[in-house]
Amino acid sequence: MLEINLAGSGGDRVFPVKTVKGGLFRLISLKPRRYNLMTRGEIRGFFAGVARSPVNTADAASVKCRRNSLPAAALRVPKILVFRSLLNAELEDSSCIHQASWFLASALKAGGARVVFSDLKLTLSGEDFERGEELSGLLRENADISFAALTLSESYFRGAEKLARFIKKKLPACRIAVGGIMPSRYPFNVLANLPSADILVRGDGENIFPEAVSILCGSAPVEVVEQKLMGLNGFAYRDSSRIVLSRIDASNAERELDGSRLDFGMLTRRDVAGGGTLYLSRGCMNACSFCVSLNKGGYRAVSTVKAKEWLAAYKERVLELFGSEAGAPARSFGLGFYDDDFFVDKEWALEILGFMKGSGLFVGFLQAAVKSFFRKGRLNQDFLKRLDSSVFRSREVPDKKKTDIFIGTENFSGSELKRLGKGYGYREIKRVAEALSAKKIRQSHHFIMCNAFTRAVDLRKNIAALTALNKTCSPYFDILRPGRLFSFFGTPSYRRAVAAGLSGFINVKDVLSVRGFPEYDYPLVGGDSPAEREADAMLRAVPSRLPSIK
Repeated sequence: MLEINLAGSGGDRVFPVKTVKGGLFRLISLKPRRYNLMTRGEIRGFFAGVARSPVNTADAASVKCRRNSLPAAALRVPKILVFRSLLNAELEDSSCIHQASWFLASALKAGGARVVFSDLKLTLSGEDFERGEELSGLLRENADISFAALTLSESYFRGAEKLARFIKKKLPACRIAVGGIMPSRYPFNVLANLPSADILVRGDGENIFPEAVSILCGSAPVEVVEQKLMGLNGFAYRDSSRIVLSRIDASNAERELDGSRLDFGMLTRRDVAGGGTLYLSRGCMNACSFCVSLNKGGYRAVSTVKAKEWLAAYKERVLELFGSEAGAPARSFGLGFYDDDFFVDKEWALEILGFMKGSGLFVGFLQAAVKSFFRKGRLNQDFLKRLDSSVFRSREVPDKKKTDIFIGTENFSGSELKRLGKGYGYREIKRVAEALSAKKIRQSHHFIMCNAFTRAVDLRKNIAALTALNKTCSPYFDILRPGRLFSFFGTPSYRRAVAAGLSGFINVKDVLSVRGFPEYDYPLVGGDSPAEREADAMLRAVPSRLPSIK
């Protein structure tokens, strides 16, 4: 654990300091320098060397309290700006609260903070944001907002960057906190390229950020505040005089999710009228070559006891909002599950689905993986037999176009599936599609149409395979609108394309960079194009030749 003090006097010094829990961290005091950004190559090189030096515990007690202080503490009940749903401004359900925002807001409220929600949206391109005037009004009405929380992704980095600057301009004392996939995977790149960010949390932000808010808004002496910050996991804090990096090489991921809090009182009519959504688990057991998930190859879930508690609380909230079961829209009793793969633990899944059916709830949709329908290489007939298709139905809700299960199939050509690291072939896809169709379960398969290595023969195989599946599995088989692979920076897909000399075909649209420090370069990709000319020429015609695109 390290703290770097950039306002030190005299020469460079390293102090061992005890935390309130009895641990040790090193305070690095640097003589005055001029820095444009807080995370610079020479700083990283400096503390990489001193971090290995031995700590003399006897010296820790002799460290005097420093006079330079953190920014003034906020109100006793800090206000936190949280965006209900930054993305998908043009989609029908974009007004509903995003799961990440709900988990974070619930944890903040439980920790004693007051959450201020904003309906601001990023543009669909991710390059800018909408409703700036509305946000200005909200900030004027809540000029005492102490923190603003942003979930950050490279897909909309530029828009989030503009939003962070906008908030800082309106409320200079407001601290911007960032979390999400991009900050968790590349914290130093984000800190270098997003100077408006004051706080960065890796992994499950709802476990750490509320505690950081409590520490920073407390009345403890500055040295105690700093020591408490150093007790956090996967955490970075910076201001005009210091940068605190606490176990920044680690990511927050609790093994058990039962400690997660969800405040169902935060749900409004617009969040449930068309059906609610829940995350009951995180991660899946696959390791796709393009995946950027923090839970890739791992799986965590709430217990069935906690899941049932949340489901009951959801239904109770619907009844509170609409007065009675008769007064509530029929769709409001449906729940969609954004879990990466709902069927990783089949007994867990079946118990939850059975509880829903007995509670008057139905499944709006869920997500699953092809491999989860198999056991030891064979189709899991026992699981399929026990999977009750009626849990996806409601007598009052027309379901002709409803998708019951979204499947991350991604492609239907054997060579393409191998490139994507899917771990199965067309034969397995066909067996799953036919089995679900036989049970009258409507399925929509994700389809990545191309990548840098796609050949014309792969496209032809996909057209033939999808035509055959549509013929045998209709009307219960669909594919989602096909798209290109996004070979995000650092993924195996990205590295493979670069190694093959195909970096020009991953279509980098922009590069985040800090002049003089190439180690912080971060390419923003725009979607792969096939390097093979014949395949590239075929792309426009492929969608028109595909059956049953949803």
